[in-house]
Amino acid sequence: MTEQLERLNRLPLRDDLRGLTPYGAPQLDVPILLNVNENTHGLPDSVRKAIAASVEQATAGLNRYPDREFTELRERLAAYLGHGLGTDNIWAGNGSNEVLQQILQAFGGPGAPP
Repeated sequence: MTEQLERLNRLPLRDDLRGLTPYGAPQLDVPILLNVNENTHGLPDSVRKAIAASVEQATAGLNRYPDREFTELRERLAAYLGHGLGTDNIWAGNGSNEVLQQILQAFGGPGAPP
């Protein structure tokens, strides 16, 4: 048994998942790794320079926490989507895992209605 499987078996996994190996894209020694959605073309210089300029600008505020309310993002999304939507109608999070976690924390667990 591999070390990874041993670590997984120590977790409180569902019985039907025990002994299964998690999926992972094989690491192949080939020029183009299509199995991991590798882009076969490099970035244009203009894109690289724009990214570098944005990163340089962003470093000025790295000592500060980002806006937890995602205000600018929600404002821009509301303006883009239209239909009378405002920032109060848009929920943003750090990826789907955070959004799902917030839903479960709000509506699941002990004391939740059936």
